[in-house]
Amino acid sequence: HSHIPDAARAAERAQRATGRDLHLTSEKRREMVRALVRMMTDLKIATVIEGVENAEEADACRDLGFDYAQGYHFGRPAPLEKL
Repeated sequence: HSHIPDAARAAERAQRATGRDLHLTSEKRREMVRALVRMMTDLKIATVIEGVENAEEADACRDLGFDYAQGYHFGRPAPLEKL
C-alpha cells in the first residue's frame, strides 16, 4: 500500500490553504503547515496561500515558507520575496 497518493492529497490541500488567522493558530498547526510546505518544496511544487488579509498573516505565511500569497492584503497573487 503506497502512501504517495495520501501525501499528494495532503499537499494539494495545503496548496489551497487559507492564510486567515494563520498568525494566531496553534504552534502544532503551524508545524503541520510548515512540514507540508517543506514536502511540496522538496517535490518542486510551488506553494500558494490564499486569503491573506493583513500584514501579520503575510508575515506568518512568509515564515512558514510559502512561495506565493494572495488575498486582500496584496490584491493580486505575488511572490512573497518581492513583498
